[in-house]
Amino acid sequence: MNPPKKTESKSPFNDVDSAHRIIEAMKKCGNSIEDEQAFIDRLRHVEYGLSAEVECSAILAWLGNCSLVHKMSAEGYIPPDLKIPDLFAVFEKNGQVLKTFIEVKSTKDLKLRWNDAYHMKLKNYCNIMGHPLLLSWKVRPFGQWILLDPATSGLVKNGRIDLCDAMPQNLMGSVAGDFTVTPKSGIGIHFNGQVLKKEKVSKTVSKVNMKINKCFFGDSKGNRFDDLSQSEIALIMMLAKNQYYHEDEDKEAAKWGYVTSDINDINSEEQTFVSGQDLLRFLVGFSKKDNERIAWREVIQGLNDTISRDDLLTELSSNFGSTVQWIFFLKPKTEPSMLNKEWYKGNRLNK
Repeated sequence: MNPPKKTESKSPFNDVDSAHRIIEAMKKCGNSIEDEQAFIDRLRHVEYGLSAEVECSAILAWLGNCSLVHKMSAEGYIPPDLKIPDLFAVFEKNGQVLKTFIEVKSTKDLKLRWNDAYHMKLKNYCNIMGHPLLLSWKVRPFGQWILLDPATSGLVKNGRIDLCDAMPQNLMGSVAGDFTVTPKSGIGIHFNGQVLKKEKVSKTVSKVNMKINKCFFGDSKGNRFDDLSQSEIALIMMLAKNQYYHEDEDKEAAKWGYVTSDINDINSEEQTFVSGQDLLRFLVGFSKKDNERIAWREVIQGLNDTISRDDLLTELSSNFGSTVQWIFFLKPKTEPSMLNKEWYKGNRLNK
């Protein structure tokens, strides 16, 4: 019989001791924490930067064209006119290989500071190593990573990059393998039930107690979908946001559910498409609580256990007309010189 495990007692002094160690470490680094909020803001800024690099790496690795991505180290002697980029990545497509450095940025604003001096330091390092520089930028409220060639003409204006100028030049599809999916209108999750009790709360609001008799995934006409793939379920769960409710004439039975928006309705405020990276976030974050952040380091370690980009895209492509309306492979407005014609041949559904 195994002896009971000893549980480590939690001392109220543990947190204090940890705080003391942090304070001493900060003092040794020459930093002051007299302004507590400024100190917290600095820590949060660093944490955002580190987690952004890991998230970017995970998404690039999953999108399929990236065969290698890792963080760069700034240890050693670095001349003042050089700056080491955040990541090194290798992309492969159609037998072509692109080795590149990537600088990672994450902002809450729609504009990114990018001055010539900063760019030149990065470029100097890339020139020495013989590989081009790319910029990966995420506007956090927007939620999408975009990949840019910072040398693109007209991209940087007055030391800043505007999101509206960056989107047409996005290389996330061409280089990394991202794509955009639009589902069929009116597909979603449907319920059939019995009205047990109905109470009018106001002129426009009623409280209804229901007994659910049937629940299924189906189209706009109520036809049931059988054997939906993992990717189709994810697509429906992400975009089926329009709620409907209908009662029969005797008010004893009702149908209701959540369906996707009409893709032809230009006045609709609901999202009608998702990107590949959106689908990955949903798949790895579905079980998370609201506002709980995804542990991207764990995602990277478990990529082999996650449905691949190629398998997911193959599933979606095989369901055109039933659940999928369109799949877009977007190219940039300006094709970068680092990509040749062979790179653009076809759209890879499978390796």
